[in-house]
This record gives sequence, structure tokens and C-alpha cells, in this order.
Amino acid sequence: MKRRKFGLMAGSSLAALAGAASSSGVKPASAQTSNPDPSLLKTTLTPMGSERAGNADGSIPPWTGGVTAPPLGPNDPQDVPMFEDEAMLYKIDASNMAQYSGLLSDGVKLLMTKFGFWIRVFPTHRTHALPQYVYDNNALNVTRASLDPNGGRLGFNGAYGGTPFPIVNTDDPYVGGRS
Repeated sequence: MKRRKFGLMAGSSLAALAGAASSSGVKPASAQTSNPDPSLLKTTLTPMGSERAGNADGSIPPWTGGVTAPPLGPNDPQDVPMFEDEAMLYKIDASNMAQYSGLLSDGVKLLMTKFGFWIRVFPTHRTHALPQYVYDNNALNVTRASLDPNGGRLGFNGAYGGTPFPIVNTDDPYVGGRS
């Protein structure tokens, strides 16, 4: 009986907070832009919705389609090292972490100073690839998927065989990942 009362109190508290958030001007999250363009998934975005281009300093290369040939035969082992001959670029530890402090979280810095934690850094590769039918479904999901009418609390409708909302709404910082 006590558990049920707590559940009712927690539920009513959450409902009150949701009402306060909507009356305070915070917009409910929308999954993607109002008129997303599916052709972006073939030009500036990957079929999964990330940027095709690499970054300015070249540490992240552009996506060029990923690994599309099966790396394993039917009787081969399941673990195939793809870049085993690659040399480490650098190692970050307590002695040089100040040089990379903008890339490290406070927790990682603490691990390095207190416990001797270190990170080996290797070149970045963008090997992600999926079957063509997933890419085709993602392009269709751009226009056919929608959040549940209850604001997405119960999921989404109309998305099949891929990512429901591959093009996120970057105009809304709560949805687009920006802060």
C-alpha cells in the first residue's frame, strides 16, 4: 500500500513539473525539423544522419561509405583486427594531460592524476556501414515518422526498418544536442 501511494505522489509530482515546464516557455521536444529534406541523407549527411564531412584539422576523416565488403568468411573467426599495423599517434597521461585538457573530462583527469590512468590515441576511421535497405528506410522515415500524439512519451509512429528521425532539429537545443 505504501508503495502505491509513493507511485501516485511521484506521478503527480512529475505531471506538475511537466505542466510547469510547458507554462514556463520550454517547448516540448520535436524529433526533427518541420520540413526535413530526405536528399540531405545523400549529400551533406550520412544515411544515418551524421555529417559526411570530416573536421577542419583532419583528425576526423570524411565518411566515404564505410566498410561494405564482408570482412569475414563463413568459417572465419568473429574477431578481425582491421587496423592492427597502425601506429599510435600519442599517449595522454598525467604528465601531458594539460596539453589535452580541453578534450578530457574532469573524471578522466582525476583518474590520470590519482590512479595513473592513460589513453592511447590512434587515427580515427569511419567504417560504419549498414545494408542499403536500412539507408532506404531512413530516407523514407524522414517524412513518414512522427512522435506519438502524447508528445513522444509513448514512442513514435510510422518509422520502419531504420532510424525514426535521422535528421534532428538543430534549431531546438533540447533536441539537436547543442547546449
